[in-house]
Amino acid sequence: MKYKSSKYVLFFGLVVVLASSVNAATFSFDTPIQDLGLGQRIEVKVLLDSGGEALNAVEGLINLSSSILAIDTINDANSIISFWSERPKINEKGTISFAGIIPGGWNESNGFLFSFVITALDEGSPSLTFNNLMALLNDGMGTRTSARGGTINLQINRGTPLVNYINPVNDKTSPEAFDIELSTSTSLFSGDYFIAFSTLDKNSGIDKYEVVETPWRIWNQGRADWTPVESPYRLNDQSLKSYVYVRAIDRAGNWQIAVLPPEKSLFRFLNVIIVLALLVSIVLIVGY
Repeated sequence: MKYKSSKYVLFFGLVVVLASSVNAATFSFDTPIQDLGLGQRIEVKVLLDSGGEALNAVEGLINLSSSILAIDTINDANSIISFWSERPKINEKGTISFAGIIPGGWNESNGFLFSFVITALDEGSPSLTFNNLMALLNDGMGTRTSARGGTINLQINRGTPLVNYINPVNDKTSPEAFDIELSTSTSLFSGDYFIAFSTLDKNSGIDKYEVVETPWRIWNQGRADWTPVESPYRLNDQSLKSYVYVRAIDRAGNWQIAVLPPEKSLFRFLNVIIVLALLVSIVLIVGY
């Protein structure tokens, strides 16, 4: 009886392990080839399999096992992530960190997160691995679920012929139009006013966001004094008497601008009066 009990315990233990393995959110790499020549450039796609559970947030780190690989050109166009809390970026040690949210949840396989380009600098056998992975469920409580990451092993040889796998992106389209949300919360910025914003770019991906706070409208937006920011952003003008401009710039240099008018109606009225006065002055000058 003791022997049979042990077998049942072992059996059910295996079932639990296998079930948790099946339900794990799985991060993986996808490359066109794994045998590279010196100077070969390839695009590495980062994919996500939800493991049969609806996910609404992911986070992680990508490591290079060797300095014989160089990373550049991150692209998150058409990502399943609609809001990046930490847009994929290359860190000083050659790692890539990322963190994003999927509002409404996502429960599929082969979901595209982002891609990056690697260049083979020397002969060897480098690998790409994931670290510090996290996935949260879309259950209203942000419950953490198991997450695992695959590894890809590459081989770099001097005699391997070079093949062009990188297609240039001809992006002349601005990022999608977006809104600026004004809010306040006791859990953020000590209760001060802040703004939140996010948009997508389906060609080259969003590169960065910039902001301008000014008491007057900006007529030449290309020459404004823009400051790089991340969302959410604490407003400098807590009196809400300024126009707030946010510019989203994609990796090809195209931009899209959203504006949040002043909340104080009197101040907004004064701006209208000033603009009308200027227009009248111009009309009178031209008339003479």
